[in-house]
Amino acid sequence: MSKGKETFLNVAVAVVVLCTATLTGVVLYGQFHVDRSGMTRGRQAPSYVDNWRDLASQGHHRGPADADVTVVVFSDFECPICAEFATRMYPEFAARHAGQTALVYRHWPLRQHRFAYPAARAAECAGAQGRFDAFHDLVYAEQDQLGVRAFRDFAGDAGVADLTEFERCYSSDEETAAIERDIEAVKYLGGTGTPTVIVNGWLLRGGVSEVLLDSISAQFLNAP
Repeated sequence: MSKGKETFLNVAVAVVVLCTATLTGVVLYGQFHVDRSGMTRGRQAPSYVDNWRDLASQGHHRGPADADVTVVVFSDFECPICAEFATRMYPEFAARHAGQTALVYRHWPLRQHRFAYPAARAAECAGAQGRFDAFHDLVYAEQDQLGVRAFRDFAGDAGVADLTEFERCYSSDEETAAIERDIEAVKYLGGTGTPTVIVNGWLLRGGVSEVLLDSISAQFLNAP
């Protein structure tokens, strides 16, 4: 990225953050603290990650390979705000910019979430049979069923064909390497809570809003 463009984007992002705070009129106490689920409420200034394309090259990708905007999300299957991002915010964003955006999902199961790591492992096992996206969407849509329904049931509803193989995979440790790789990556970034989002290199550590997502993306969607 050229110095000129990076300076322009820094100014644009700063204006967006300021306008977002002004529009809300009041900053709630909870927006500047980490709640018990581990999700940071406070909005921190975005920073640019030089090697973001390397981070986007791993994980689970959906959308065109040549998308104008690539969103990398480090997420937790038990995190309510992650579910909001997965079921509403990103799908609405992608619909507004049809064919121009891509999503890369990477794992960050928080230790205080009992079912987050098992769900991540189950998702990887579903992914081994080509059903990661369907499993991801189903678990976030039915997040309140974590711990109630067996992961085998989630897998069956997500279209995993060989449930015996799924259970064999889930009962082993063979799918944990990708999860541990993702956890190390987000720790390196200095992530402070889930979801941690990167938009074409811009790291949003304090949460993401529709306004911020659209405003940062606009710089790339409108580029010649």
